[in-house]
Amino acid sequence: MNTAKPPSVFQKILFWLSLGFISTFFAEVLSGSAPYFLLEGFGYVGIIPIYLLHTLVLAGLALRKGQPFSLRTLYFISLLFGMYEAYITKVLWFPPWQPDAFRIAGVAVFETILLVLCWHAIFSFLIPLITAEQWMTSSNRVLRLFPCKWQRRLQSPIAPILLGVFSSIMLGSDIDSSLTALQIVLLNCTVMSVILLCWRWMIRKMDFALKNLLPSGRSLWFFVILLALNYLVMGTLLQTSNRPGAAGHLAVLVIYAWIGFLIWRSYEKDKQLPHPEEMDNNPVGRIKFHQWWIFCAALCISSVLVNSMPPTIEFFLATGAMLVMVLGGIAAFVVSTVDLFRKGKTTQHTAEVGIEGKYDYD
Repeated sequence: MNTAKPPSVFQKILFWLSLGFISTFFAEVLSGSAPYFLLEGFGYVGIIPIYLLHTLVLAGLALRKGQPFSLRTLYFISLLFGMYEAYITKVLWFPPWQPDAFRIAGVAVFETILLVLCWHAIFSFLIPLITAEQWMTSSNRVLRLFPCKWQRRLQSPIAPILLGVFSSIMLGSDIDSSLTALQIVLLNCTVMSVILLCWRWMIRKMDFALKNLLPSGRSLWFFVILLALNYLVMGTLLQTSNRPGAAGHLAVLVIYAWIGFLIWRSYEKDKQLPHPEEMDNNPVGRIKFHQWWIFCAALCISSVLVNSMPPTIEFFLATGAMLVMVLGGIAAFVVSTVDLFRKGKTTQHTAEVGIEGKYDYD
């Protein structure tokens, strides 16, 4: 059943496109920002390329072949994802939903914490990466970065229910009616299901590790160039009236520099970790594919219920969800930073339950 044959160029391109759609789904649909991206032309020329390029470039940089890395490093790299909300959308300077946002040096503080430290780091990057590796590859490198107790939690049937219910708060409160919420969730979940199932059927007799499917070498540089061009074009075309002053530019550049320093320092500390090949046979459980169906059902039902609630309750639920994400983002950043500067060797988390296997269709 297994084969050492590497993925073909066609299979890699198909995987890249699938990962781009998955990232866009978790980021734009669950947030309610662009739940209709599949039905709009701009979704294919504007929205999906942003997520596809960011996911491929950042994942390619993190999961370099033969290089050890930690969950801390992966999180710091994910922070670069949300920074597109500065020079492309200008949201970090001028959030459209909060014109009078609290700012420091021209940067909206609450919105930056929400989008950079939490939403794009987790929903645009980490969750899609875990989803793709668990259900589209035979490797398990990302999940095993988590502590054992968190691996067990992510493998629990409760995890997709909680994710679906939590996501429905943002999505359901931004859609006009319960019927529309039902239709748009069914459409997006159906398309994502088709993408996952088609890929799984296509490579059912092959073993492809995530690191071999991601771009590397020249292909990675190709995507880096495309991402830079995307920033240039989209940054020039979108929200041109919302350009900040010198203080706003300087503040964002300082944030970029600080994130870059954290990534570099984290990479240096990760050199203490074992070589990735030495970890390949460590037993670790996989997330069952039926959890995808549980998530879709929870998202569908909860989105309709949230949309059926009075506007006041919707508002308080959405506000509470954003507060949870802000506090969660701060906590993740603080824990990662403290771990980075703590003296002593970095430890690699390994699982105590389950056996790494191929695909699970149940």
